[in-house]
Amino acid sequence: MNIRKLEAFEEFEKNPDYVPSATPDMGFMPLYSTWYSYHKDITDCEIEAECVIAKKAGMDLVIVDDGWQSVDGICSYRGCGDWLVAPNRSQDMAAHVKRIHDIGMK
Repeated sequence: MNIRKLEAFEEFEKNPDYVPSATPDMGFMPLYSTWYSYHKDITDCEIEAECVIAKKAGMDLVIVDDGWQSVDGICSYRGCGDWLVAPNRSQDMAAHVKRIHDIGMK
């Protein structure tokens, strides 16, 4: 870490209004992020298959970073915040999450 970053951290630590959030234990675990493999071109079936492999490799957490809300995969964020699952990405998100949990991942 360079000196400038260290000084910035020290300044934040002096201010009682800036209290770091608690990091859950899972935040320190190895994880699988779909972004690096798929970017926005994902489906629940592909993610579940990848999670079987990731679990065997010692990962207990998956992050579905982006693409679940995108019908066309175009790099646009006009739909961000709508929180609607694209039907071509997952027909049933709750069932998809359950299958991920059944694999042993969060």
